[in-house]
Amino acid sequence: MRESMYIGEGPWGEDTPQLGSDGYVRKARAHLERFIDQIRRHYGSEPEGGRFRIESNAHDFGTYYTVEYVWDDRFGEADAYGYAVEGDELKVLEYWDKEEVDA
Repeated sequence: MRESMYIGEGPWGEDTPQLGSDGYVRKARAHLERFIDQIRRHYGSEPEGGRFRIESNAHDFGTYYTVEYVWDDRFGEADAYGYAVEGDELKVLEYWDKEEVDA
């Protein structure tokens, strides 16, 4: 069965693009791609049966975007990977990596 979980809108200790601001869609998608890259740097690529996606979410003020992890629950490694990232077991997703800040 296919499962999904919310991962976030970026590192929790950092500012995120604000819905309704100029260029929000472009900025939000770029921000989330960087966040996915950071996740992969620390947790490795998604195992078989799992993947990240940028999810659009309807809101009264427009559509906002988040990172979701989707996986097939027949793959135990994919399940464990998602929960490790969601709980940030390595404690590396609160802030941008130094190379991201310097970029």
